[in-house]
Amino acid sequence: MLKYKTFFLIFFFFSTLWNGREGMAWAQDGNIDSLQNILKLAKKDTGEVKILNKLSNEYNKISSYDKGIEYAKKAFELAKRLKFENGIANSYNNLGSAYWHKGNSPDALSSYLESLKINLKRKNKFEIAICYNRIGNVYYAQNNFPEALKNYLKSVEITNELGDKKTVAAAYNNIALAYGAMGNSIEALKFNLASLKIKKYINDIPGMAYSYANIGIIYYDSGNFSESLKNHFNAIKTFKNINNRMGVAAEYVNIGEVYTALADYKKAEEYCLKSLAIC
Repeated sequence: MLKYKTFFLIFFFFSTLWNGREGMAWAQDGNIDSLQNILKLAKKDTGEVKILNKLSNEYNKISSYDKGIEYAKKAFELAKRLKFENGIANSYNNLGSAYWHKGNSPDALSSYLESLKINLKRKNKFEIAICYNRIGNVYYAQNNFPEALKNYLKSVEITNELGDKKTVAAAYNNIALAYGAMGNSIEALKFNLASLKIKKYINDIPGMAYSYANIGIIYYDSGNFSESLKNHFNAIKTFKNINNRMGVAAEYVNIGEVYTALADYKKAEEYCLKSLAIC
């Protein structure tokens, strides 16, 4: 079974596209150099906290997580001395992101919970929604799907209030993922379809591709192979439109799996070979 093989957790505002990684890293190295130069002239005030947090975020983006932790801790210590709550919350977010990507779920969760506590106090709805989503992601990685779902639902309630359609669509995707992991295919399909509808409205083409793929897998697991194929082919078409070769390759495998379930082994082999030709 392919069970949720191509489902993706959505990390709000911290996602890296597969294509163009080298160019993106170059741009961020430039950002780091500029920030380091600014830091040399900074005073021990809230401005320095912001620079330190920006440096932490930039290092996290290029997978230099130890550096990300180093600068987040510096930001935290200074922000704490200055009683700068926003700076403290941002440093916790950066720490959480770095710990998460290093596979340290307990420290990631602890950091995100501290950030949430501060943002709840400050009534910063936008940041609260992000925190709930990130906390949900950590619980999901720990296979605690009910807690993941609870936090995703809190996140989407706030993002709906704020009217941010892109983050609502992302939250729906994660809710679908949690329901799917708990074996509730009906709710998983419902939220994936809701996510896809928004992505079409805002013309989020990469998001549409992943939604089609996820919907195809749900139909596969429920034995509705015709709908599964329909959505996987839609995913391929959409991935091709954005030149996402790895997405196309993954979808060829998924289609091959559906044809295997249909006992059409010739077609299954054809699509698996197509995938190999790309990889």
